[in-house]
Amino acid sequence: MSLVSLYPIHEWERLLMLGSARRGAEGHGRLMDPPARNSMWRFGFPNPNEGKCGVCGDAHHVSEPRPHEAGGMYGKGIVTRHYSVGQEIEVEVELTANHLGTFKEIFRYRVRLPPYITCTQCVLQWTYYTGNMWGICSNGTEAVGCGRSETFRNCADVSVITSTGGLPPAFAGDFRMDYPFLIFYRDLDMPRNVFPLVVRDQVCVPTPTYRKLPGMQNWCQTNCLRYPPHCPEALCTCPQVCESIGELEGREGADVYCMDQCIVYPPRCPNNRFLCG
Repeated sequence: MSLVSLYPIHEWERLLMLGSARRGAEGHGRLMDPPARNSMWRFGFPNPNEGKCGVCGDAHHVSEPRPHEAGGMYGKGIVTRHYSVGQEIEVEVELTANHLGTFKEIFRYRVRLPPYITCTQCVLQWTYYTGNMWGICSNGTEAVGCGRSETFRNCADVSVITSTGGLPPAFAGDFRMDYPFLIFYRDLDMPRNVFPLVVRDQVCVPTPTYRKLPGMQNWCQTNCLRYPPHCPEALCTCPQVCESIGELEGREGADVYCMDQCIVYPPRCPNNRFLCG
């Protein structure tokens, strides 16, 4: 199940205090449009990622300001999208691993903003409750149903403005205005086509030749997951899929568990149990 909510920033700060103790999950899902606080860097916004990010709704015991709250490392108040009152907007969610919930890969759907909320900075929150419950059973084995379900949560900073003329202002929904740091590239096979550079990789690791070189794991993660990326194919690879092998091969939910362990940083991916590529 997924939910999209819009809160004025002062109301959001109160809700964060109430809800921040909920359990989060390592990032296999993210809000891409509007770009969430931990996805902004993928579009060139000057927000840090340092090769890793959490999700909005940090653990309650973390000292304030928490990383994804206002004033935290990622909550810089950078507005990533501008909308108008009552506008129907497209929301994009990217899921890098299907956790037995309702999302697969890139999911786009349309929602209508409330006709009565305006703000210079609101928080649009996406929450995704999954059905994945892999864990250790009471008899010591591992299986789906023996663990806790997972929750994904992202927050994006947006503005919602009104127009006395009845029409949205010219900049509302303007792609280039909303993404001022975005780099565009030209397709050599179709030179008339120009595409935005968006970093979608989740984790990057050294190729077999460089895997044992000290510091290479951190080098690949930092340099491949930056904007723009610097990721030589001879040095680094960014796996997109992972499957279970050995004792876990063919077991229900094992491939999703593999994604949980391998498509994260740092990866926990023993080669006798998982195969990624």
